[in-house]
Amino acid sequence: MSPGLRGGGGRPRIFPPLPPRTDPEAPFASSWWGNAWIAALEESALDPARLARGRAYAREGHVDTITVEPGRIVAYVHGSRPRPYRAELRMRTLTPDDWDRLLDAATADPAHLTALLTRDMPHALAATADHTGVPLLPGRGDLIPSCTCPDRGHPCKHAAALTYQTARILDADPFVLLLVRGGEETRVLEELTRRNAHAAAGEALGSPRTGPSEPTEPPRAVRPIPPTAGAPEPSATDDPGRAPAARPAPAATGDWPAGNRPAGDPAVGAPSAGDRPATTPPAGAPPTSTPPAADLPPTTPPAAGLPPTTPPAADLPPTNPPAADPSAIAPPANAPAADAPTPPPSLPGTPAREALATDYRPPLPPPFPVPPHPGEPPVLPALPGAPDPTALEFLATDVAARAHAYLRWGAPAFVAPDPWHDAVRLAASHPGLTGRRTFSRQFAALADSVGRTPTDLSRAAAAWRQGAEDGLAVLESPWDPPAGPFDRARGALTAADLPRMTIHHNHLTDPTGTLQLRYGQDGRWYPYRGETHGARTDWWPEGPADEDPVGALTGLLGS
Repeated sequence: MSPGLRGGGGRPRIFPPLPPRTDPEAPFASSWWGNAWIAALEESALDPARLARGRAYAREGHVDTITVEPGRIVAYVHGSRPRPYRAELRMRTLTPDDWDRLLDAATADPAHLTALLTRDMPHALAATADHTGVPLLPGRGDLIPSCTCPDRGHPCKHAAALTYQTARILDADPFVLLLVRGGEETRVLEELTRRNAHAAAGEALGSPRTGPSEPTEPPRAVRPIPPTAGAPEPSATDDPGRAPAARPAPAATGDWPAGNRPAGDPAVGAPSAGDRPATTPPAGAPPTSTPPAADLPPTTPPAAGLPPTTPPAADLPPTNPPAADPSAIAPPANAPAADAPTPPPSLPGTPAREALATDYRPPLPPPFPVPPHPGEPPVLPALPGAPDPTALEFLATDVAARAHAYLRWGAPAFVAPDPWHDAVRLAASHPGLTGRRTFSRQFAALADSVGRTPTDLSRAAAAWRQGAEDGLAVLESPWDPPAGPFDRARGALTAADLPRMTIHHNHLTDPTGTLQLRYGQDGRWYPYRGETHGARTDWWPEGPADEDPVGALTGLLGS
């Protein structure tokens, strides 16, 4: 088993939100694997009505970024409330023994192996996996949904929407199913390649997987063939089983004729043969020079009546040219010295340094347009020993909001306000942490860090989303504006047939005591809605601020 599959490992994959499906009559999935995934979901679900609502959520594009990792699929799903829910699907990963059986079955089938190695997942692999007892698609009880919504359905509509969107991911890449089961695509393909090479080597060696090969006859020893008289001497490379014939011993150095001694012979410049004893090579020593032409065998045995192919000795040039008179080969007077180096030829060209030395640089491409809203971070996995994924998502959302504000409005990217304002800004930047009655653990911890209740922090975050610092000042600091804006606002509301409002500081309140407009020092009107609890009314910011009081109140009435 490959080390990458032994522990069921695999890096998470992140898929951006999929576009909505505009045609309600079109099938939701377009591939065999996507439809098989939906069929497995619908067979194991307990409530068809929730599945129908989840399918509608998925068609409308309510599912945000999807994170897939071994054993689970996670995403935020938008419902009827402003805060999205965190939906999760858990599925059992395969054990190392399961992977061994599955990959052995895939390697044994040439069609499966060829398709997988070309990054195509054949439909028949699902049946093969079921036959080996290692199912790939989820069966009854294999898919465990969960969600942060109060619905305890199996699955709820948010988890069902995530399941349907997973089918569209399988349409594009069915290898995602292997990742959920615990095997990353690259590691699975590497293990298949290794098993295929091992099986091929086993076939070549007669592996029991394909049956033993036929026994081969052992090689026979080759006897050396003695040389034939007059035949050419064989080379040692012609036949490895034939021993080379012995060469005839060369003649003594004293037998060379005068003036015809080889230039490279050791006797040149030494006493003559008469002044020193003749040098005889020891028995078995290799020859020191080529023997005379008379002792050389012909290259090709002569046929009857034909002259030998070897020229006569008189026509053969000596192996080493004889030493010549230095005066006979003296160079001319105007010739260059023999030791002087010959200059290399001059070739036309341009040095690379000059060819690449240019001041021209292509212009930079135009920047991408700033998106209307900052994006949301992916759902991060929960790993042992790693930081809390929700806290990391919280920080990533805050960084994205700061960068978006800097690019769009030039707001400072890094400021250092007081802890309360910074906590309000952080709470307002994360849509998954704000509410009025239910709060997450992270939200409650953030409120406690600045000495406020979660309700106070939630109200302040809603005001911050209306107008940042100005919106928070409208919530916390009543003031007395000049009479002109209020008089014009009341006249505009009366002309629009809207209820007559009463004045208190910078507040305009309708007769029912449930709607209110607050005038900010930035010249905008901030809508508020009241919640009555006995004799007390809690006012909550609701809706965007507007410079026109009629527009602000109309939006509040419409909501």
